Amino acid sequence: MMPMRRVRKGLRLLAERGPRHVLRETAYNYYYHRHERIRGRAFRNGNSGPKIISLFGDDLELHASMRGINESLYLFGAHEPIASAIYSKLLAPGGHVIDVGSNIGYFLRLARNAIGDSGKILGFEPVPGNFEILTRNVCRTPQQNIQIFPWAIGERNETADFYESQVPNWGSLIRDDSLLPKGVIPVEVKTLDNILKDFPTFRPTALRMDVDGGELMILSGARQVLLEYRPLLFIEFHTFALGWEKIQSALLELRELGYSQGVLIDRLWDQPWIGKWFRERPWWSGVKEGRLESLASSASKLPVFTLILHGSRTGLNQRDVGNQ
Repeated sequence: MMPMRRVRKGLRLLAERGPRHVLRETAYNYYYHRHERIRGRAFRNGNSGPKIISLFGDDLELHASMRGINESLYLFGAHEPIASAIYSKLLAPGGHVIDVGSNIGYFLRLARNAIGDSGKILGFEPVPGNFEILTRNVCRTPQQNIQIFPWAIGERNETADFYESQVPNWGSLIRDDSLLPKGVIPVEVKTLDNILKDFPTFRPTALRMDVDGGELMILSGARQVLLEYRPLLFIEFHTFALGWEKIQSALLELRELGYSQGVLIDRLWDQPWIGKWFRERPWWSGVKEGRLESLASSASKLPVFTLILHGSRTGLNQRDVGNQ
């Protein structure tokens, strides 16, 4: 009886939503349940795993909670594999990178590998516990071209409430129950426009941010940086927290500043536990390259998505991503 009930339910979903939706949902559920089995085996009997892993040739300390990015790195040695591959490919030796929401330093470490000894990085992480780990991880790298600061980045210089999350890399300047807030701490907030006045030799070629709803505030406080340098932008947008209208307005402003091309990544599918073939298929909303207008249209229904924006086509295509 149970198998027949499932068959009838499957046929009903197929008729109501179409084959594409059913196949997509089936594939995601398969990989998600496989991930849960891997996770269960790894953390059986309360084993939280080692706090130190090897990444990009150096040790990287993880947060003791082992949630979010920490779990991903511990179980699979990777985080956001599509976004990581594209971002690394677009960075160049000697580049100057601004990294906002550095957390424990994964993307900061990735950028360091891409820009080399001749590049520079400014990293920002306001959560005290994360910043302590980040500091130790930076000290583990042989290069001396990374500077980090315990500040949040926003649209004005001020002291503001910051909502820490139960997941260490989900903290935000905005409060949203979806981000699992656990407490509030005061943090120092600075704008990128003001910060760069103190670094006259720093010429940003890339700006990466993952700030769980604070992305529009950062863009507002970095208008001079964008006008003067037009760095490559790596932004994780949180539609569920901001609403599509605000994001769409920000994308129109970016287009006026010259950001005409880019790559859209559906964050839901950019998981190391999802099969490589499924992650990389545009048909599955994995990667889509094109004009900003087309990307915005595709992104409007996604709860979380990553845009990597630039002013001209780079020649990046699906084959490039698959070869990473």
